[in-house]
Amino acid sequence: MSRYALSIALKDLKRIFKAPLSLVSMLMLPIVITVIVGFTFGTSGDVKIPRIKVLLDDEDGGILPGFIRQSFQKVGSGKMVELVDTKADEGRRLIDRGKASAFIVIPKGSSSALLDKKPIEFLITKNPSELFLPAIVEEILKTDAVMLDGAVRLFGEPLDTVRTFLKGEHWPSGSELSRVFALARRRFVLITPYISDSLITVQTVRAGEKNEGGNFFALIFPGSMIIGLLFISMIAQRDIVKERARGTLKRVLSGPTSAGEFIIGKVMYNFFLTSISLIVLLVIARLVFGIGVKSPLALAVVSLGTALLSSGLVILPYGLIRSERAAVALMPSYIIVLCLMGGAMMPYETMSRLLKEAARYSPVFWVVDAFKRVMFLGVDMGDIMRNIEVINIVGILSILIGTAVLKRRAAKGL
Repeated sequence: MSRYALSIALKDLKRIFKAPLSLVSMLMLPIVITVIVGFTFGTSGDVKIPRIKVLLDDEDGGILPGFIRQSFQKVGSGKMVELVDTKADEGRRLIDRGKASAFIVIPKGSSSALLDKKPIEFLITKNPSELFLPAIVEEILKTDAVMLDGAVRLFGEPLDTVRTFLKGEHWPSGSELSRVFALARRRFVLITPYISDSLITVQTVRAGEKNEGGNFFALIFPGSMIIGLLFISMIAQRDIVKERARGTLKRVLSGPTSAGEFIIGKVMYNFFLTSISLIVLLVIARLVFGIGVKSPLALAVVSLGTALLSSGLVILPYGLIRSERAAVALMPSYIIVLCLMGGAMMPYETMSRLLKEAARYSPVFWVVDAFKRVMFLGVDMGDIMRNIEVINIVGILSILIGTAVLKRRAAKGL
């Protein structure tokens, strides 16, 4: 690392910290967005969740699939989940094309295996292009599994007796039926305090009450954070255009500093400033919004990649911009389009199918998606490896290409 490049980066950092108005205003942007959106939808309003389309391949046809159907129909009074019967091949084809949120397969013989207290495995295939809707389906299915397991264990003896009657050739006597009813009654008495008229209920938690789920602000903050970081990166990189327009660049290059060292110094300054800003925003997320993570390592890796990507996405277009006026006119629009397309300005889950497919071509999508998974769902690094790969590859490539273009133009005095 050239000492001249490092000197330029540190000098620019000291300069912006002495006059931090523009930096502070950009740091306030994600905070204000998060507060407004969070308190608008999180205190008294209900957030509308799109209707969840679930494909079901019922290979069993017994009582177990019927229970699962009922549980999905109970959610949101039947308005939240659309359950579509399909076969295995058709279900896999539809889920591969992104036509549903999840595809559930109930194997043949599941009902009999349940009553025989044998292990059963449900297969659920989740749509990888959706984040929260498949997770809702998975949680409903896991809840069903726990309830069915508990019911079979609790009512095992009366159920076995009834099955014995059904297999026999004679009608059970009154005393035998009374014994079954007595066994079942004692168990119903035990569980009555814990059940209501519905097997599955949905609890609505208002602001100020304890919520076992993820922090609602963790859904909003990642998108608003990347918006702020890109604008901060824009402020840092705009110095190159300013110094070129004002003749400062020619004076710098007339000394011992080469064009390459000057540009590398500016790129380092951009990366350092973006990284510091990201750390500040993450501290605010923890202290102000109470956003925690289960995997600090995953957060650190995503944050490092985000700093690289935020710098690279701004450095690259600045290599093509010739004037300060063009930079002021074009860069904000460029950032807004990236963020709008990538789900930073509107929730990805509420986008149309066409926009969802287009969003994956925006690098911003991979950042927002990774932070949501880490902050809201609490996943570890293994669950976001694809995000990390895309973020770092795009970030490093854009920095290398943008730096090369800027170095060539600086050497020519353009």
